[in-house]
Amino acid sequence: MPILASILTLTLLSGTKIAMALPTLYVDPPMTADTMLGPGNIFTININIADVANLYGVDFKLSFDPSVIMATSIVPGDFWVGGVFEWVNYIDPSGYAMYTVTRPLGTIGGLSGSGTVAVIEFNVNALGSSYLILYDVDLADQYANPIPYNLQHGYFSNIATTFNANIIGRSAWPESHHYVVAKDAPPLGDGNITFNAKLSNIGTVTTLAKVVFDIFNELGNPVTTVESLPVILKADETVVVTYNWDGYIAGKKYHVMAQAWYDSNGDYTIDALGIKQKSFSFAVVP
Repeated sequence: MPILASILTLTLLSGTKIAMALPTLYVDPPMTADTMLGPGNIFTININIADVANLYGVDFKLSFDPSVIMATSIVPGDFWVGGVFEWVNYIDPSGYAMYTVTRPLGTIGGLSGSGTVAVIEFNVNALGSSYLILYDVDLADQYANPIPYNLQHGYFSNIATTFNANIIGRSAWPESHHYVVAKDAPPLGDGNITFNAKLSNIGTVTTLAKVVFDIFNELGNPVTTVESLPVILKADETVVVTYNWDGYIAGKKYHVMAQAWYDSNGDYTIDALGIKQKSFSFAVVP
């Protein structure tokens, strides 16, 4: 925790450490879906903490899509009984807010329980949708000891909300569905074969999605399952995702089935399967 730890290390006080519970830092409400929040409107979200013990300071960033919404202010919440000291209160127009806050300098002991650590106000810039993603989070007690935590992100939409993603087009390297490659020739010369898939957001709002590749041998027996890194896709956006596989054996044939998975409700969890499947095969020549 580069910011919070250095701050608290300078303000260490003697005392007895308190046992810590596992807290959750979360966006409240988790879903702001309101078609009445058109351009020019204002809304707020809370950054809440639940079931924390001996919390002395919090450090977090929150990302958002600045083409749709823009954070305009951050103020401390009601969790901070006795006041706070704000070390960082910053909003970057590229699409993130950064907040670092502790109990006032010289205060002995942390706070326990649940409540709001920060309130963030947003202006609505356009019709659309946006994740509200917590990241670079640090929670610490007064001794600068890190407190483990869970995260729950948020979501904003002011349009009709339908989540969906699927594979389109061809899903293999190279641009054919059945091909032969030599184990020492590019791209296998680096020990990898690259699987490609064209992943498209066919819903109305932004979603998180990935492609899963199920690999089978020539007898149809499963070999392994691999997946692309997840990507955030705006509505109607299409990207090519990849996975570099190094588990092939020279002289063998393989069949691959690719399918999309996506976040179906805006909670930043990939939980739904796309309808379409794309398959391809290849043989590795000794």
